[in-house]
Amino acid sequence: MKQIKGLDSLMQKLSSLGGNLQGALKRAVQQTTQAAEKEANIRKPYSSISIQSEVKETVGKIEGRVFALPLWDMYVELGTGPKGQADHGGISPNISVTYTQHPWAYQTEDGSWVTTSGQPAKPHLYPAAKLAEPIFEQAAANEIRKEIRRVSNG
Repeated sequence: MKQIKGLDSLMQKLSSLGGNLQGALKRAVQQTTQAAEKEANIRKPYSSISIQSEVKETVGKIEGRVFALPLWDMYVELGTGPKGQADHGGISPNISVTYTQHPWAYQTEDGSWVTTSGQPAKPHLYPAAKLAEPIFEQAAANEIRKEIRRVSNG
């Protein structure tokens, strides 16, 4: 989560001039989440994964989120079983993952059974988010400058 020092003071000053800093920051968050969504779509390992993004705004908070559907994508991102534990480079260091150590079986559509010891991680969301981080800083600076120019010319 990014926070900007002196934001409250800037918001008050800009608001007193008729500006909308919240709107400028929301545009920056939208640009960032769109960039992360695009990058995650490029990186996703399977076409059946749908990458989506959304921006939510509440009082004093703007949150951008990029996520994947179906929900089983978390197993693709993080890996599973001993194979995932052995090969999970590139996943978020902020996530604590416990990998099951026992093989398991599942039935395929044709009725046959498959035994597996998991799969290596195929991170696509976290790397996309990391690549998008500097985009927010630049987009926020640009959008704030635009808003300041708008109110100073008005």
